[in-house]
Amino acid sequence: MPPHNSPMTRRYLATSRVICGC
Repeated sequence: MPPHNSPMTRRYLATSRVICGC
């Protein structure tokens, strides 16, 4: 998981949500 200060964190979390389904 990228650092919270990373602009890609939101996109990363959104992708994880889609992949994980959690």
